[in-house]
Amino acid sequence: MEKFIRALVGGLGLNRPARRLWCEIQARKRGMNIQADATGFGIRRGQDEIRIRREHEIYLNDMIVFFDYYFSAVVPEGEGTLRVVDYSKPRVHRLRHSQVEFEFPALPESDESTEMYMRALQPRPGEVILDLGAYAGGSTYFFAKAVGDGGRVAAFEPDEKSLPFLRANMSRHALANVAVFDCGIWSENTTLSFQAEGNMGSSVASILKRDSNVQQIRVVTLDEAARLAGGRPVSCIKMDIEGAEVAVLRSAQEFFRAHRPRLVIEPHKIEGQMNTEEVLEILRGYGYRAEVLSQGSQDWPLVSAWPG
Repeated sequence: MEKFIRALVGGLGLNRPARRLWCEIQARKRGMNIQADATGFGIRRGQDEIRIRREHEIYLNDMIVFFDYYFSAVVPEGEGTLRVVDYSKPRVHRLRHSQVEFEFPALPESDESTEMYMRALQPRPGEVILDLGAYAGGSTYFFAKAVGDGGRVAAFEPDEKSLPFLRANMSRHALANVAVFDCGIWSENTTLSFQAEGNMGSSVASILKRDSNVQQIRVVTLDEAARLAGGRPVSCIKMDIEGAEVAVLRSAQEFFRAHRPRLVIEPHKIEGQMNTEEVLEILRGYGYRAEVLSQGSQDWPLVSAWPG
């Protein structure tokens, strides 16, 4: 029952006051309280606090339910007796496990998720990787380190608010084997309306039914992405494209026949229904073996797939 209500809280029917009330109830149940001001929210549990900005209120419930995941993603800073992770404004964070520094526009890319990508894909020196939905480059960095100077990572990020952070982080770490592309991935080469929020959930507007900060973006097929990456065979794909994965996969039979990459894909909830089974069905139809992985402390699946 709680998972169903959480889906509603995520934007499928509850208005803002109702969502806020639900979040306050969930916070109290978990021994937390919510501090609010004109700029954003603080979710506090004991002496630990997560901060997000007001325009990202849709993530408030996730910060409560997955508090440990988001709090432990980066090294907290001390403010008096508090330990604070502040995602309310762009800033440089140090990832908790790897100790690598990244500048994120809002929420961080946790080592926990990136480590799962790495285990699923097993990238090797010299390989070509497509990082689809690269955000600020957290996974891109580790892919680039794994493939080395002889490999290449093509990072695709269409959100104009996140893109400068991706480019800055690649420069910060001097990753010469990374190419950044300011376009999304779709079933054809065209332009689409895109909701750009400068956070991890930016998406094609028609898929997640969001109408704020909508812009026109360029989108390309997997075949075109491979061409932009240099034309070599693609060995691995990380796909986190906020609900567009089914349209992309269904249109890419020839691409999968030609390249046979290993994949890790994050499914998404479309109109209240997870598309995990649809993703699995498409991949198995292409002769792939596939399995569903659990993202550790996050209650969200990943699909790992490899040629059969």
